Amino acid sequence: MKSWLALTTIKSFALLPMPLLRVLGRWVGYGAWLSNGRSRQITEFNIALCYPQLSAAQQRHLAKQSVQQLGVLLLEMGPVWRWSPQRLMQHITEVSDLALLERAEQAGKGTVVVLPHLGCWELMGVFLAQRGAVTSLYQPPEDPGFDQMIYHARQRTGNTLVPTNTRGVKALLKALKAGETVVILPDQLPVEGSGEFADFYGQPTYTMTLVHNLIKRTGANLVGAVAERTGRSGYKISFVPAPADINASDSKLSLTALNRCVENCVQLCPEQYQWEYNRFKWLPNGQRRSYKN
Repeated sequence: MKSWLALTTIKSFALLPMPLLRVLGRWVGYGAWLSNGRSRQITEFNIALCYPQLSAAQQRHLAKQSVQQLGVLLLEMGPVWRWSPQRLMQHITEVSDLALLERAEQAGKGTVVVLPHLGCWELMGVFLAQRGAVTSLYQPPEDPGFDQMIYHARQRTGNTLVPTNTRGVKALLKALKAGETVVILPDQLPVEGSGEFADFYGQPTYTMTLVHNLIKRTGANLVGAVAERTGRSGYKISFVPAPADINASDSKLSLTALNRCVENCVQLCPEQYQWEYNRFKWLPNGQRRSYKN
């Protein structure tokens, strides 16, 4: 019953206009802020860790904005998962530095688009699929109802979804060698044994080695990507260059460059980043960070 109610609620969001969803989403996020739950606590902790130069009041303001934007993200999943690609594309009002993506595509070695959990990151898959073949890793949620909805929503826009295992990595390599585009969310906490520590906002952060290995084996080009919410109902698509060290054979240098690329993406709209994710959970000494106040 809970699953059915959640799915029905998300579908109902697709019936509402985007400006109203933005307003309602901010109120939902404001309610989450007032509840002072785990999302707010982790958000405040991570922002204090990453922005020590801000005053306590500025950190609190940024954290509050981020939690409110999380509410917007929740409600806009209805349109992103249910509206037609053509209708969604009408809400993209600006595209910045598209030439970065075009040069990567024209090189013919495949393109790795790194897509942080920033803004309406689900929309980027819709945008990229209008340009050509796109392959993305997919970790199914435990709930079969949500799995069916998300899988169908992403596949219908032209994305090819592959599992987060050896078979999926082989599919990514095959796509890159064919000169196609793959999308990686680089700011997820990798499973043990599939990452190394590299600086992210000045903090040693367990970082996935997948992107480094894909580039090393294929010579693919990398660009960062952001779908930023703008105005009452629009989105600005931006592409961000990767630091030169992304191609370094030394994994530490490459991973640090990857995290720097994510930082540069986040700086475009830091209030729209999902700071509630416990990205800094693991410490280099093998200990686990406590997020409790």
